[in-house]
Amino acid sequence: MADAFADLSKHKRIEKAVAACTQERNPLSATKAAKIYRIAPSTITRRINEQSKSKKAVNQSKQLLTPVEERTLVKWIIQYYKWGLPLAFKQIRRFACEILARKNPQPQSSQPSISDQWHRKLLQRHPEIKRVSARGLDRVRASAANVDTIQEYFELYRSLQQKYSISPQDTYNMDEKGFCMGAIQRSTVVIPVTQRDAFLRQDGNREWVSVIETISASGETLSSYIIFKAVYQQSSWHQQLDSQSSKIATSSKGWTDNHLGLLWLREHFEVETAKRQIGEYRMLLLDGHESHCTLEFIDFCVQKKIILLVLPPHTTHLLQPLDVVIFSLLARYYSAEIEEHSREKHYWLEKKDFIIYYQNARKKTLRESNIHSAWRATGLMPYNPQSVISKLPIRATTPSEATQIQLVLNGSPLNLLVGADEDYITKATQAIKDTMSGSPAQHCMRTIEYLNANNAILHTTNARLVAAARSRKESRKAKKALGKARALGKEDADKLQADTEAKEAAEKAQKIAIGQKKKEQALKKAQEEAARAERAIQRALTKKKRQMDAEIARLTKIKDSLFT
Repeated sequence: MADAFADLSKHKRIEKAVAACTQERNPLSATKAAKIYRIAPSTITRRINEQSKSKKAVNQSKQLLTPVEERTLVKWIIQYYKWGLPLAFKQIRRFACEILARKNPQPQSSQPSISDQWHRKLLQRHPEIKRVSARGLDRVRASAANVDTIQEYFELYRSLQQKYSISPQDTYNMDEKGFCMGAIQRSTVVIPVTQRDAFLRQDGNREWVSVIETISASGETLSSYIIFKAVYQQSSWHQQLDSQSSKIATSSKGWTDNHLGLLWLREHFEVETAKRQIGEYRMLLLDGHESHCTLEFIDFCVQKKIILLVLPPHTTHLLQPLDVVIFSLLARYYSAEIEEHSREKHYWLEKKDFIIYYQNARKKTLRESNIHSAWRATGLMPYNPQSVISKLPIRATTPSEATQIQLVLNGSPLNLLVGADEDYITKATQAIKDTMSGSPAQHCMRTIEYLNANNAILHTTNARLVAAARSRKESRKAKKALGKARALGKEDADKLQADTEAKEAAEKAQKIAIGQKKKEQALKKAQEEAARAERAIQRALTKKKRQMDAEIARLTKIKDSLFT
């Protein structure tokens, strides 16, 4: 039996031997355990009598935070992540400093400081947490990602599939992806050790290009629909296309508008999907962009039996297969193509070059396995809403007056009922006594360490909340209600038609009123100008009369002087 533990290290064999000698049922003697685990009996005896410590215990005694305090800190790190507020090392160090300050109330200068490399050891000791690069998420996206909205979307998707018997081959997702033609993403390179930074020369062309991609739930893809910022198309562009079904369009801004959206639906989506259609109905998942919700767009889908399922606003990062998996890979592969262009070629990136590089990136991205991963990640194929709901951050709620906290000390669960009534301390103390096994002093110390660490983190967290509440303005803007997923059909088209007609009638009436007002203003202005002209004439006549009277008076005076 000793050979079974030959591969274990010495300190692990010692731990197993001590555990075998201290177990409640059928404990082994030190001599027998020494033969089994190939350890000297005196080593086991000293370890049991606490005359010597293991290497792990010695290292733990040197740590600024005890193992219980670190486990408490790790629990809060995980809780903050579930709230959608993952902590950086700066905040984690602040929590650790607060725990130390409460444990050793000393002047700030005499307290032990936490080094900048402390977090590395923390990650090594606790493999349940790791370091990643966090991405920014808009507040509206975070607010829109709630369980009710997501659940309603999945229920609507399921009900539409069952109602119209839509197969995966007839279920599609379309979206538009923008590219800055000459921009390169961050990449890893090798540089001399004496240098600090590296800059990779890029083309510098910032012209915007959009591409509409469509994938099906069966793993297929439609040809791409490229939109350039231009007025006229060039024959050299079409010569670079590797598929005759791919289309190139132009717009004044480089992305889709209402006209191009309808053109894509009629001449691209309808033509390609009608050939492979299996059932009577098709489903198209898309976001609520204006070009997808026009009257003409909806009316055409109603005629061709295409069910439009519009995703809830600000949730495409969770629910749209193209956004979740495909587009990030596509951008990465395209950036790699541009990087190679910058290294090997030294001329300005043109639109025909974009077509070549984009198609290369597209071949690497739009594989059947990646498309299936995209539908699986969004919980649509196979149908699994929980795969998305489990990613949503847990809303932080105010705990009830009676909150039960569970501590795990040496593998023993310890339940504390906090805030239930005035004698909760007595109940907590009794719970500690009921679950103790071993040295009572050790258990009490661990309990105190846990409560001290927990209170320190709670104090810091509450201080931030109070500061945020005080700095918040009293007058808040009215919150706009977020929309939900919806299917667009004939009723929506009729409603949109009525709204359009009402809007046109209102605009026409407004134009007539504006025209009438302009006429009245023009007439009033003409009358005022005529009155001003008449007053000017009267002033001129009056002035002329005064001049004539003055001249007559002068002549009369001359005449009188001649005859006197």
